[in-house]
Amino acid sequence: MSASWDPDVKGSFFGFDEFKTNLGNIKDGLKRTRENAILRERMVGLPEAEIEEAINELNKKEQKASESKMTMEEKLSKNLE
Repeated sequence: MSASWDPDVKGSFFGFDEFKTNLGNIKDGLKRTRENAILRERMVGLPEAEIEEAINELNKKEQKASESKMTMEEKLSKNLE
């Protein structure tokens, strides 16, 4: 837990910074696992078309969020493609 997961990042002497980072990563992973379990329970019995529509909406939201974080230069470059 006190080692860096990134081989290119030099860790601190006692590993406190790495420990905090790794503990946060584990907490985030457990939260996502719990959220995924809840979603799977909700999906049981839903029509396939409704599931696909929800996935498409989620993809649109994620794309919009990532685009809002882009710099102006990145946006212009993407529009030129």
